Amino acid sequence: MALSLAFFAVLSLIIYGIIITSVLSQSQQTVFAQQQQPLRQKPSEQQQELLLLQSNSLEVNKLLIKSFVQEVFNKHNLTALDKYYAPNIIQHNPMAGQGRQGFKQFFIPFFSSFPDVHATIEHILAENSVVLVFLNWTGTHKGQFQGIPATN
Repeated sequence: MALSLAFFAVLSLIIYGIIITSVLSQSQQTVFAQQQQPLRQKPSEQQQELLLLQSNSLEVNKLLIKSFVQEVFNKHNLTALDKYYAPNIIQHNPMAGQGRQGFKQFFIPFFSSFPDVHATIEHILAENSVVLVFLNWTGTHKGQFQGIPATN
């Protein structure tokens, strides 16, 4: 019952909009549309500072990820993990063990098997406290990795 009432309310608003736009002249439609829009106020100084801080923190988060990719993945510097990962990090990679040590135990043989592996950031997006990165990996398979012999 409530759904049908809501549906008819929305439908009647749509029909009202269609009738108004077909009856009113272009200049009257413009005036009507302006009256329907809420007045936009300039953000307060505090709101502007908050927006600036938020955009800065997004950029800081992106820089942190870029630095991680460069230092750990491209330079193969696993000791740098100490500044990026908490000791008890929960891994969501089923191939790697838990914590910082699990990450290292996965990537030591990986870097050995793919000595020239390189990750290129194709896209990086940040929102709130989440950073999403699209990586393009290239490398030469020169040693056995997880039971798979070298292909080159």
